[in-house]
Amino acid sequence: MSRKVHIIILLLVFSLKFPSLNLQSQITDRHTRNIIRQVDHILIPTYGADSLYSLFTNILQLPVVHPYNPLSKEFRSGIVCVGNVNLEVISLKQDDDSIPPFLAKLGSIAFEPDNFPTCLQELKSRGIDYAGPFPHEETDSVGKKKILWTNVGLPTLRGGFSVFLCEYNFDVSIRRQLCRQELMRRSGGTIGLQKVIEIIIGRKDFDDAIGQWQRVLDPRKSVSPGYWRIGDGPAIHLVQAEENGIQRLIVKVRSLKKAKSFLEQNDMLGTYSKNEIKINSGRVQGLDIRLVKKGM
Repeated sequence: MSRKVHIIILLLVFSLKFPSLNLQSQITDRHTRNIIRQVDHILIPTYGADSLYSLFTNILQLPVVHPYNPLSKEFRSGIVCVGNVNLEVISLKQDDDSIPPFLAKLGSIAFEPDNFPTCLQELKSRGIDYAGPFPHEETDSVGKKKILWTNVGLPTLRGGFSVFLCEYNFDVSIRRQLCRQELMRRSGGTIGLQKVIEIIIGRKDFDDAIGQWQRVLDPRKSVSPGYWRIGDGPAIHLVQAEENGIQRLIVKVRSLKKAKSFLEQNDMLGTYSKNEIKINSGRVQGLDIRLVKKGM
């Protein structure tokens, strides 16, 4: 018997006799728990929050998850439902009379964690840097402080935008279900919106970015290089680009013909083809939102 075969047999016997010390088993177990359940909401910072929120709620008639309060002296934001994910419009304030660098942009992705305590353990075990946790507290009418949500930043996934976990102190799946039911009751609003299929993300360092995202998304496998389906939310789709950032949203609608008709009547129709319609970017403050009929 050769020395090599003898060593292999010894290793097999050792692993069978002491299964708890099986290194391959430990490595596999460490990557069988998901960190992320799905995209919860997409943050849209804008210098024209009032008008963009009004367009979403009044013109497109999307359900309100959290109303926008333009009179708030502190943080101003409003959240609308787009089926399987929410959009949060965040008000930015210009300090002087200079021209702002942009009107609105797709600025952040907030993920719902699969299991919050487990997620933090997984991040540590995989050697993934994170920031936080950062609890958000508010004081109720009787002066009692209560944590509403907790954020954990994922700087390793940044690339012209921010990414973080957002753990609410209530069952977010129930809220999501109620919002989707309301959207269905409205027949998807004026453009027949059903859900967001993809978030297209441009990365200059495409190959490195794939590895970074895969480390966080393990054990979920990519459908193709840079493309992951994540729970019931939109897929993450990385593409090679000259600039980093969230490029656009791909949204599924009930009927392209009906959506096109409404957009045309309201001066919101951008470029279009047989299979895709782009909402006029000028009407949505520079955002790139594409409508399609087919998709997951």
